[in-house]
Amino acid sequence: MNTLRLLFFSFTRIWAVLPTRLRRATTTLFVAMIVLGLLELGGIMSLSLFVGVLNDPERVQQSKYAARLIEYIPLLIPIFADARVLMLVAVMVPILMIVAKNVVSAYVTWKTGLLGGEVAGYVGYEIMRRFVYMPYDWHISSMSADAFTKMSWRHALGQVLIQSLVAYSNFITAGLLFLGLFVYAPGLTMLVLGVMAVTAVALYGAIRKNIDRSSQDNAAAQADESRADQPRFFVPG
Repeated sequence: MNTLRLLFFSFTRIWAVLPTRLRRATTTLFVAMIVLGLLELGGIMSLSLFVGVLNDPERVQQSKYAARLIEYIPLLIPIFADARVLMLVAVMVPILMIVAKNVVSAYVTWKTGLLGGEVAGYVGYEIMRRFVYMPYDWHISSMSADAFTKMSWRHALGQVLIQSLVAYSNFITAGLLFLGLFVYAPGLTMLVLGVMAVTAVALYGAIRKNIDRSSQDNAAAQADESRADQPRFFVPG
C-alpha cells in the first residue's frame, strides 16, 4: 500500500511542476499507452475468435455472444450469416489489430523518449536558472553541491514520470482483462489471481530490502561525487 501511495505521490509532485506544454504531452502519451494496451487485449481476443471460427464456424455463428453482438450491431448480420465471410473477417481482424498495435507501439516508443528528454531538459533549465540567481553566500557554501546532485538526477525524474505512466496504463489494461476473464470464467480467474498474488507478494518481499538499500547507496555515492567535483573558492578574510 505504501508503494502504491508513493507511486501516485511521485507522479502528482512531478505533474505539479511541469508546464502546460509538457502536461499535454504527458496526457497524450498516457492515452496512447491505454490505447496500446487495449489493442493488445483486442489482438488476443481476435486470435481466440479466429481459432474458434477455424475449428467450428457454426458454433460461433450460433453462440450467445454472436447473438448479443448482432443485437447491438445489426450491420454484422451478413457477416455471421455466411461462414466464408465470417472466416475472412476472422482472419483480417487479427491482422489489422497487429498492424494498429505496431503503429501505436512505435508512436509510444517515440513519444516516451521525447517526453523523457523534454522533462529532463526542463528540470535542468529550472535548476540552472535558480542556481545562477542565488546569492553569493549560497554559492560558496556546501549547499551549492546539492544543485549538481539534483542536476545529475534530472534524467531519473523523467524516467520516474514515464514509469508511472506505464504502471497506470498497465493497471487499467490488466483491470479490463481480468474483468473480462471474470465474466467469462469466474472460478478460474479467481484461482489465477490468487496464485499470482501470492507469488507477487513473495517476490516483492524478497527483493524490496535489497532495492531500497541499493538506491540509498547510489544516492549517497552520487552526492559524494558531486561534492568532490565542486570547485573550491578562496574567501579572503
